[in-house]
Amino acid sequence: MQPMLPRKTVFSLALVAVAALALSGCGKKDPGRKVTSFEPKEGPAQGGDAVVIKGQGFVTEGVPGVKIWFGDKEGRNVRFRGDDTVVVDVPPGEAGTEVGITMVFDDSGTIELPAKFKYVETADALNVDALTAGAKDEPAAAPEPAETEEGGE
Repeated sequence: MQPMLPRKTVFSLALVAVAALALSGCGKKDPGRKVTSFEPKEGPAQGGDAVVIKGQGFVTEGVPGVKIWFGDKEGRNVRFRGDDTVVVDVPPGEAGTEVGITMVFDDSGTIELPAKFKYVETADALNVDALTAGAKDEPAAAPEPAETEEGGE
């Protein structure tokens, strides 16, 4: 007669096997996600500009959910453009600071982008006050009428 293992040992071995399968992802393939670049590398402190992230494996097994973080602030309006491109609107930040970008996928995949995003001061050149700063309070002069050639017979 063969010696039997105690029930406690069998239960412990089964528990270890289940835990190992769970930690290994039960044979699920690694989607092979990676980032190769992103543009632009800087943007206005008020946020709102779109950043295009290029890479591969973003939607290998359907479109996953993803949150994209700029430092500790979440990007807005994330949209996939195929398996190799994700576009996100930058959240507001502090001018002069550089922040890391992190992509956190719903399936627990995380990618830290290799470079940082820099928030810059925005130029006042395009606001209304700057555009009208040199304007006079006087009304503009009416244009001179165009000269016409009077014809005769």
